[in-house]
Amino acid sequence: MSFDLVRAVRAKKLPSSTLKNVLVYLAECASHDGRNIWPAIDTISAATGFSTSTVDVAISNLKSSGLIAKVGAKKLPNGKRTSLYEIDLAKLHALPEARIRERTDWQKNSDLKSGQALSLIHI
Repeated sequence: MSFDLVRAVRAKKLPSSTLKNVLVYLAECASHDGRNIWPAIDTISAATGFSTSTVDVAISNLKSSGLIAKVGAKKLPNGKRTSLYEIDLAKLHALPEARIRERTDWQKNSDLKSGQALSLIHI
């Protein structure tokens, strides 16, 4: 798992929260260079809380956008096979940054500093 890769995905804007959450999970499974991603659809579904059909559609959309590519298959110890993916780091870094919400005027101008809130409470 590469924390830098996960952070990079979280900082980017994607068309939907489903795509972003699936891509974040794939980044959590990836090596630092975005390779060696091989969780099963069921595993991604369990980790994200999305149905297997939703995950399947999200994977298809991520592939068609070029953000991930299927680069092969991996044989698992139980004899089953799973797809092997990698994240295209150049395409990831080319995505727009996620919008960071501005602080509200109340948050900017609040007189309540750390510890002051307690002094306003009369016991």
